[in-house]
Amino acid sequence: MDRSTPYPIWPFLLSVIFCFRGYMEWKYMRESRHHQVSILLAVVSLFFTGLMIFILLLKY
Repeated sequence: MDRSTPYPIWPFLLSVIFCFRGYMEWKYMRESRHHQVSILLAVVSLFFTGLMIFILLLKY
């Protein structure tokens, strides 16, 4: 892998992990409300992934 080129797959995988974690916390530990933080992190991560892809599309 060339480190000079950003790869949007890594932030996307991170956001998938946050989505899965938020879903599992929502399903099994709903009363603790930890799922709200995980879902918020997933949304922020998806936003930055989309922003990275948009910037890469404008660059090339």
